[in-house]
Amino acid sequence: MLEVDSQPETASIPPAGVTIAEVLTRLAEIQRHLQLIDHKIDVYRGRLAAGDADRLWAPTHQPDAP
Repeated sequence: MLEVDSQPETASIPPAGVTIAEVLTRLAEIQRHLQLIDHKIDVYRGRLAAGDADRLWAPTHQPDAP
């Protein structure tokens, strides 16, 4: 049976060789990525409501053939 640790997570120090500044920088980067994901979800929801989500990320321009 899978056991789940019910203890709340506590803050800990970063691994050896990693500064708190590096951790904070990485967290900021992850937060920017999450914001982009949230934006894409909002766009997709809007396109679903409009009924044209199937064309959302489909290419609209065909390159000229040589």
